[in-house]
Amino acid sequence: MNDDINGSGTNAADAGDEWDGQDRRRTDSEALRVAQNLSTSMNGLADEIRDLRVYGRHNRQIIAALLGVVLVVAALLVFTISVAKQAEHATSLSAQNKQNAKVTCLAGNEARAAQVRLWTYVLDVSTASNPSTTPQQAKFIADFRAYILTVFAARDCDNPTPPTATPTPPVPPPGFVTPTTPTITPTR
Repeated sequence: MNDDINGSGTNAADAGDEWDGQDRRRTDSEALRVAQNLSTSMNGLADEIRDLRVYGRHNRQIIAALLGVVLVVAALLVFTISVAKQAEHATSLSAQNKQNAKVTCLAGNEARAAQVRLWTYVLDVSTASNPSTTPQQAKFIADFRAYILTVFAARDCDNPTPPTATPTPPVPPPGFVTPTTPTITPTR
């Protein structure tokens, strides 16, 4: 084998010294040792690359799993927000219904108060037009007034309870004649 680097036909290493066989063996053994070290290093490097490849695959699997978890959490978050919005809407409707029920109750109380005033007026006019009422008639009128106050009693609009059963009206005594009410003529 010719190691001619400069084209002179001689080896650059042979320019000053002569190589003997023992030096060449030592150089060969060193080269063999360096090659073995290089082979060992390459095997170690291949092992590290394989370990890094496994580590990278493992990390990608973990990243994929974390991405899946994040997507599931995001989906649950969207679902929770949707349910919260629906609950808020239902609560709002419930509050509106409660307010509407209170307004209706207050209007009903006003109508009941008007009925009590009307019946009180009618009973007062009847009593005034008949100064000779019997004790039975007076008791009937008093019972009827109590009945009117019970039936048309105002409801508690802040704490609504189901209405109670309507009491039965008092029965007029036998022979009770309702007095005639005076005719009121409208004025123009």
